[in-house]
Amino acid sequence: MSSNVSTEPPAGQAPDAATFAARRDRVRRALAAAGAHAVVSGPGDDMAYLLGGHSVADERPCLLLTTTSGDALLVPRLAEEELRPLCADVRVRAWDDGDDVLAALRALLAETHAPAGADLIVDPTLRADALLLLQAALPSGRTRLQPALVAQARAVKDASELERLTAAAELADAAVAYAWEAARAGMRERELSALVRAFHERHGATQAFAGVSFGANSALPHHTPRGARLAPGTLILLDTGSRLHGYQGDVTRMAWFGPTPPPRAVGELVAHVEAAVTAAYAAARPGATGGEVDAAARAALVAAGLGERFVHRTGHGIGLSVHEAPYLAPGSRDTLEVGAAFTIEPGAYLPGLHGVRLEDTVVMTSEGPVALTRVPRALAHLPGSA
Repeated sequence: MSSNVSTEPPAGQAPDAATFAARRDRVRRALAAAGAHAVVSGPGDDMAYLLGGHSVADERPCLLLTTTSGDALLVPRLAEEELRPLCADVRVRAWDDGDDVLAALRALLAETHAPAGADLIVDPTLRADALLLLQAALPSGRTRLQPALVAQARAVKDASELERLTAAAELADAAVAYAWEAARAGMRERELSALVRAFHERHGATQAFAGVSFGANSALPHHTPRGARLAPGTLILLDTGSRLHGYQGDVTRMAWFGPTPPPRAVGELVAHVEAAVTAAYAAARPGATGGEVDAAARAALVAAGLGERFVHRTGHGIGLSVHEAPYLAPGSRDTLEVGAAFTIEPGAYLPGLHGVRLEDTVVMTSEGPVALTRVPRALAHLPGSA
């Protein structure tokens, strides 16, 4: 039987109940302007942000209602004991297997004074069955995704969150250094990936990932590590991170494996991507939009004749989720406010040959973006050994 609650130990001073209550109040104040009665969050990062924990996202509905008149939680009985301590000022209605959960939800909505035509903003990660249950409970109501009030609140980090993001970034940096030390001729992509993921886990992290691509596989931006073997004269792309104390780390770096220097074409591609990273940093200023930063990075690669080889966005927000607002994508109107944490990760990919991506996790300050990932972006040269 899986654990019913996801709560992770904090780094340093943990957020207390007042912090989570203040977050819910901030969302509540935004409800009036949005013309909505409530934000409905399911088990996941939105609920963790607002409450401090959540049940498993399975077939048993668990819903946090942040409403104009207060907060309420519909919770399966088997998770109630662990979540109730987080609910000092939250109305709780627990339900048992065999209960009429639709009736329980209708009763809870009535206790929040939800009108028959209530407008509800729903968590974008809410399970379809939970959404259908919600719609059945308020058949004359309206459910919508926008404005994404919780995502907007999560986009600006407080000091405690930045402390955790810094720790996660430091671990990601250390994982890159470990990977370069661990790389050996004959090793398969999946073997190096497993070693790097285990490194994260040994240091207390969960949800570790390590995208390892050798040679031509580096031209596949989201390649799954498989059986390709490492040989001298091979380019390595490593995209790695994990969840540490509830917050995510994410970094991508490149290395050349073997005793001989990399070909000129590889060095030039790295230099072009680095120029795009530099352009993105220059464009990222408080108040800039994600679209403006993406355009700056894209222009640098277009100037190098690589515009069509830049096949993804320039970056994404990072926090409780590895991908969250703000998004640095073409046309994005997400604003980069002071306290926003996000990645800068342009790339260029030449099918059948090689690809390069360089990724930093950064935080926006009043003076501009500051990198939390500090491992050098320069192409690492690994002499290689068997």
